[in-house]
Amino acid sequence: MRLITFGCSLAYGHGLSDCFKKSFNEPGETASQQAFPYLVARKLNRECLNLSRPGASNKEIWTKAVNYDYEFKDIVLVHWSYPDRNIVYKDNKTVELAPWQDNKESQLFYKHFHSDIDASNDFYLRLDHLNNLYTRLNIQCLFFIPKYKYYAEQPSWCNAEITPYSLVVISQEKKDFALDNKHPGADSHFEFARQVYHILKIKESFK
Repeated sequence: MRLITFGCSLAYGHGLSDCFKKSFNEPGETASQQAFPYLVARKLNRECLNLSRPGASNKEIWTKAVNYDYEFKDIVLVHWSYPDRNIVYKDNKTVELAPWQDNKESQLFYKHFHSDIDASNDFYLRLDHLNNLYTRLNIQCLFFIPKYKYYAEQPSWCNAEITPYSLVVISQEKKDFALDNKHPGADSHFEFARQVYHILKIKESFK
């Protein structure tokens, strides 16, 4: 049985000791085994498939998730990213759009096309669609976001439930940061994994 995770650097475990290239301040080649997906999978005695990617946008996370080949009894964790990121899929390449990118496409996008309300609406559309997909497939899933303040209030037409725990908040409250002094540290991932595991066990008891 598998625990599948989609997300960005937060779920990938960027900055943890087994996932950090110190000289370049870059993430490792594979997701950290100190990150919450691996910790939860180990507690559940499941194979961990962490399909997160540092820098991923919500559009990229949704694209991976809706096209994935799920199996019976999979459990899915979707740790959404920050709403100001985006990505464009072209025939032969992808273009990442982010405030820190210095490519021409990003400069034009954030100057002329990006808005907070548009990014929020786009997120809730993808959240609602993915929630409906998992309901139809009978896949157990939990949704997380970095922090509520980055998003507008959830609209009434979006029926998905966002789990009220935040890895970012835990990290900030504990003042526990990874080796890059930016991403959540190992203790925060451990505490977050404990909370995620507790939620999954409660849901299991009500089946």
